[in-house]
Amino acid sequence: MKRSRLLWTSSLCLVLSACDNKPKPEAAEGGGGGGAARGDLAAQRAALEDERMEIERERLEEERLALEEEKAALARDREARLAAREEDAAAIDASLAERQREIESRETTLGEDEGELAARESNLSEREMEQAGQEYFSDWEPAPVADYEEPVADYETFYEDLQPYGSWFETPDYGYVYQPTVVVQDTSWRPYTKGRWACTNRGWNWCSEEPFGWACYHYGRWTCVQGRGWCWVPGDEWAPSWVCWREGGDHVGWAPLPPETLCYRRHQWTSSVETDFGIGSEWFVFVNCKNMADSLWKHCLPPGRNPFLLEHTKGITNIHVVRDQVICGGPRWDALRKQVGKPWPVYQLQLNRVSALRDRGQRQAQFQGNRLAVFAPNLESRWNAQLKPSRVAGQWADLKVVRAETGIKPEWRERFRDAREKQKEQAVAWTREHGEGNAKSRQEQLEANRQKVQEAQRGLQAKQEKMTVTRREQAKRDREAARRDAKDEQTVDRTTTRPDLVERQRQNAERLRQLDGGPRGSVANGGGANGQGQGTASRGEGTRTEQRDAAALARRQRIEEARQKNLEGVQQGQVQRQQGQEAEGAAGAGADRVAEARRQNREQAGQRQQQQQATNDGQVAEARQRIDEVNRRNQAQAQQRQQPQVQPQPQQQDQPGRRGQMAENQQQQQRQQEQARQAQEQANNNNNNAEQTRREQQQERNNQEQANRREQAETARQQQQQQQEQARQQQQEMNNRQQQQQQEQARREQARAEQQQQEQARQQERMREQEERAQQREAARQEQAEQARQQQEQARQQEQARQQERMREQQEEQSRRQEQARQQEQAREQERSRQKEQEDNSRQQERERARQEDAQRGRGR
Repeated sequence: MKRSRLLWTSSLCLVLSACDNKPKPEAAEGGGGGGAARGDLAAQRAALEDERMEIERERLEEERLALEEEKAALARDREARLAAREEDAAAIDASLAERQREIESRETTLGEDEGELAARESNLSEREMEQAGQEYFSDWEPAPVADYEEPVADYETFYEDLQPYGSWFETPDYGYVYQPTVVVQDTSWRPYTKGRWACTNRGWNWCSEEPFGWACYHYGRWTCVQGRGWCWVPGDEWAPSWVCWREGGDHVGWAPLPPETLCYRRHQWTSSVETDFGIGSEWFVFVNCKNMADSLWKHCLPPGRNPFLLEHTKGITNIHVVRDQVICGGPRWDALRKQVGKPWPVYQLQLNRVSALRDRGQRQAQFQGNRLAVFAPNLESRWNAQLKPSRVAGQWADLKVVRAETGIKPEWRERFRDAREKQKEQAVAWTREHGEGNAKSRQEQLEANRQKVQEAQRGLQAKQEKMTVTRREQAKRDREAARRDAKDEQTVDRTTTRPDLVERQRQNAERLRQLDGGPRGSVANGGGANGQGQGTASRGEGTRTEQRDAAALARRQRIEEARQKNLEGVQQGQVQRQQGQEAEGAAGAGADRVAEARRQNREQAGQRQQQQQATNDGQVAEARQRIDEVNRRNQAQAQQRQQPQVQPQPQQQDQPGRRGQMAENQQQQQRQQEQARQAQEQANNNNNNAEQTRREQQQERNNQEQANRREQAETARQQQQQQQEQARQQQQEMNNRQQQQQQEQARREQARAEQQQQEQARQQERMREQEERAQQREAARQEQAEQARQQQEQARQQEQARQQERMREQQEEQSRRQEQARQQEQAREQERSRQKEQEDNSRQQERERARQEDAQRGRGR
């Protein structure tokens, strides 16, 4: 349709051109008629021009609609592709999230297993569980010797090792301060956030995840400078952490101590440190108590909540010194452990004084079972104040520290200034004493100290291993004693519950007797329809049957009672043997011959008891068989007697015959009753004999055990000196074995630690690979998104270019049409001028002819 309209428009233009080029008829006509014709032609041209413009507008509208449809189709296609990509990205994200959850689950399981293992190896007592996180465990490590406290490094270690991760600045108040690069990159960063807390035998130790953490969180102090952020002031006193604590409700918080606290060494700090030094709310970090066992960076609450949390918490800071060691007391570990809800052990600190100076890979905290190895060299060198960083980034002339409204007390500021002056004087005196070769003297002294400290550290580690083994053995003995107590309680519970069982058995036997007696009596009474004599005999027989059943049931009860007494006697014998074993253990558990005699006595007593029990069981079974046999014979005879009574008796039998038969039956029943009575008496005699035999055997066993105990006690007293000598020899052998076991255990623990480290390394490598793959996928997704955006941008630019091209073409077409219209108008104007000129010439000629004609007519007259 669009093509037909274009052809129609072209033909119309040709028609208009032909009309324009056609000779004008009004040129031959008069003036009045020519003007009207020209007006009609102009009107027709205007109408045709309007129609042509309308057609052009329709064409442009159709093109615009087609472009809109094409754009809509492209947009739908693009949205479909983007939706498909979003679905793929969502599927990839879901897969990554599932893998991440699986990794976290494995890490949680691994952490729980390690925590349970560490908790078992820690063997905390009730007192230690109450004091964990607040007090020092004195029996976990030996007291350090003098050589162990010698300085092995100085501030140059700080200046060199921390340089790659930040910059050093010179200040008038604090000297040289260190600012990590992360402070500049992330304005929300705060100290003591990227890492986790570990409760140790010296209080709360901060395990940092940052490369400068081994120094900046265990030495020196932090301060927040207005306009510059956090910076660290060096110090030479090591501690598990330098923070003040607050807790309340479900939250716990901490804040770094300010540099002014460096004025005192080996000083105790309580919750008053907050008001004395102006520690404001901006300094604190708060988390929920349930997250204290996790990595805390993602669990730290926003600083905007600190004022509210400060109002609802209280200070619990308890930094004190024991054995010349700083103890960082804070919240109670036991209370936090209940809210954490998963295994969270108490670790034993193992300080690395020397070896990590040469191996920088060992400077981060390392978990090894229930031990926490940390790098803690002694940096208390007299010349520290004279050392300078090799590179200083600049000077901070005017420092304004962010503090609470109350500010720092002036006396603390003065003490800090005096302490800095004394350190400078001490460094100058040392430098003057050693002259120009002070650098060489300094290195020689540090190297000599390192050798002494390394030797002392090996001795302390050996003592610590021995104390750990002793503590574990004691805990093992305590657990065994607890198990024995629990076993005794269970035995007593079983013994005390036996009478209840016997009573229930008696009640069941009574109900059984009642159930057995009723139906038999009914059957016996059912034969009374044959006459009064027969009914009387049947009732008598039913009564005798009930009596036999009752007697049999009573016998069964007595047998059960005898068996129950035997069981109780066995239990009493076990209790007595256990008491005898405990008494024997108290008299002399270490003698081999005494133990062998006890074992033989127990075996003989057990054999005699088993034989007696077998004899009693045999006698009881034999008596029961006899009673059952008598009962069966009685029942068979009763059925035989009842059979003739049930059948109709002949009418010819006379009364004396029946009486003789009844008398014979009664005599037979009396004989049977007598036999049953004799069997019952024999069974009773057997039971009594068995009981008497059991009592005699029990008394014999008791006498034998008492005699054995007396003999054992006498033997133990006679062998006391020999045992002492043997004990010394055994102690020596035990010490040798313990040393070998300790060495073997150390090797196993080292191998286990290496395996754990390898496993952790592999786990970290897998996590790193997964993170890299996730990053690659994320980068690919971003690249795809960027490519899609670029393609969209290119499509948009191409669309804009096409629109601009179409607009340019339209403008050119319009300009061309306008030019054609102008040319046509000029042609028409020229044509009109030519026609007018022709008309003027014609009129001029006409006037000239008229004038000539008038002249000729005048000459003719």
